[in-house]
Amino acid sequence: MGRLRTFCVNLGYTVALGFVSLVSAANEAGHNPPHDLQQLRLATKEYLQDYYQNRFDAVEITVNRLDPRLRLAHCPSQLDFEVRDLTHNGGAITVKTQCLSAAPWSIYIGAQVNVFQNIVVASKALSRGDILVESDLTESRMNSSNLRSGYFTDNSDAIGKEVRRNIEAGEPLRDGILTIPLAINRGDIITLAASNGVIGVNTRAEALGSGRVGEQIRVRNLSSQRIVTANIVATGRVEVNP
Repeated sequence: MGRLRTFCVNLGYTVALGFVSLVSAANEAGHNPPHDLQQLRLATKEYLQDYYQNRFDAVEITVNRLDPRLRLAHCPSQLDFEVRDLTHNGGAITVKTQCLSAAPWSIYIGAQVNVFQNIVVASKALSRGDILVESDLTESRMNSSNLRSGYFTDNSDAIGKEVRRNIEAGEPLRDGILTIPLAINRGDIITLAASNGVIGVNTRAEALGSGRVGEQIRVRNLSSQRIVTANIVATGRVEVNP
């Protein structure tokens, strides 16, 4: 089997790597015509359409032009493709396309993949500290490959979260601008639950700090005045292990 030759595409054109000339792969194929570059772009596009349409509702794909001086040996076998998409969300990506025949070659082809999804956005202007309810949200068809990561495609993922900064109507909601709201605020009178696995006791306590579900805060038992560290398990409720 001939030596594997590798090319890469940069800004829509193909550049030879190492000491491989643009015509060497074709020379290995003898008198056979070179591989049709338009067919190569078309095959790459068809592969990308299958790859992304299995994951998203709608996609638009543009495969970069190849340098017309490029000569690749005609590939009689089926081409092999490997997508390089770091975000798994389209955008500017590359495809490693290979011919694994007797005169093998490999080339990196650039493409722009626009992915369209229904994205959760603010239905109205929201202020810092707002707790999201269903009426605050709507969906908008957007090119998600242009969005930062952490966007939502399901309203239920955003409902109940707290807005960290002011948000304009129509702005996509993301993890980075939302947070889990405080379940307990400093000074709240809350329920302190203690259990030994058999018997459970509830009493009233004062929160000496603020926190979210899953965090720990110090609380003062109002009956004994003892201060303990407890786990926040729900709004207004903490638990302490014996």
